[in-house]
Amino acid sequence: MWPQHAIRNLADVRAFLRQFGVYVYTGDAEGDLDLMRDEVWELYEAKLIDRDTFAALTRVLAEASRERSQATRVQPSEEEKAEEMAEKVRREEGCV
Repeated sequence: MWPQHAIRNLADVRAFLRQFGVYVYTGDAEGDLDLMRDEVWELYEAKLIDRDTFAALTRVLAEASRERSQATRVQPSEEEKAEEMAEKVRREEGCV
């Protein structure tokens, strides 16, 4: 078994899962994360991994999911930003 401190990133999670014959690649990054999360849960339920290893794996998967959602968040265009600022000014001046 791997020491929990050795599981630091998604590559480590993939390598860990490979020890159990689990290879995850769907072509969809979010789908991969979901499948890996499910596989980790199954390993834990089957008592093939301990609680600390489960926690380390799920922490890395949660961080990867959070990073992915932040990276794919749609940023407002310059026009939308300008319109928001104009709306804020109108509200502050009591025009709306």
